[in-house]
Amino acid sequence: MAAVEKPKTFADFGGPSRTSGGQVVFQNCPVCGSRRWKVYVNPDTGFWFCHDPSHSGGGKVDCGLQLAGRGRAFLESLALQPSNKWHPMPLPAYEPLGRRALRYLMARGISERHAARLGIVEMQDRMRVVVPYFGPDGEIIYWSARSYSSMEEGPKYLAASGRHPLYVRPDWRPADTLVLVEGVFDAIAVEAHTGLQCCGLGGKYLPRYLEHDLLRIGRRRMVVLLDPDALADAGKLRSRLMTKREVRIIPLPLGRDPADLGPELKEILADEACNLPVGNAGTVRPEG
Repeated sequence: MAAVEKPKTFADFGGPSRTSGGQVVFQNCPVCGSRRWKVYVNPDTGFWFCHDPSHSGGGKVDCGLQLAGRGRAFLESLALQPSNKWHPMPLPAYEPLGRRALRYLMARGISERHAARLGIVEMQDRMRVVVPYFGPDGEIIYWSARSYSSMEEGPKYLAASGRHPLYVRPDWRPADTLVLVEGVFDAIAVEAHTGLQCCGLGGKYLPRYLEHDLLRIGRRRMVVLLDPDALADAGKLRSRLMTKREVRIIPLPLGRDPADLGPELKEILADEACNLPVGNAGTVRPEG
């Protein structure tokens, strides 16, 4: 593309674009003409910078919240577009759930009918239940397996190779309120007992490559419901998301995680279907 002297508005950044964290990245630099995806624009402040070694310069344009949210609106529109392209993935060799696997799941509050609806099976010749991850189009895009017996060799958890996606319950439709938990069984429990949309992060933090997917699903507010030993991680997660969504942290009783709480989750999350105040501070309640 032809270079111009200096961009004055958000519209001067043309061509292909994508998001990176809270910024918009453009393939083309309107000043130096680089086409190497080196131009980063902050949609809230208008500050931009081209990181191409031949340029290494930037400035500020009219965009962002000072112009009725034009830059932010553009970023939000990008957040509705697909980011990661998850491909269908086969499950490992499996068989129907046996009695011991069913007893394990029932102890976790998952009935045989519920397990069938979730697509849970048993790893062939292993004492592990396999939980499939379903993608935006309903296809299996990942899986994780957990041992249900101390006699099973190897680590407690096994998973498919490659980058893991979000575990989304019940599906990838956008929701006003999205509950964030660590694991698949936590997400299953939250959705089953509260009816709220829920994402399993696959750990105590959110990998950068999953942030775009998360913002596509959670449209207005995030409720962080990590294990009691992860309050510091919950705080970091809130700091990352609070400029993009309303965020609240709800600490859990010591020694309990969402999958342990079962029906108690309905009371804990009773207010989360209602609007949360903008700029909610996520105050941590004293334990007990």
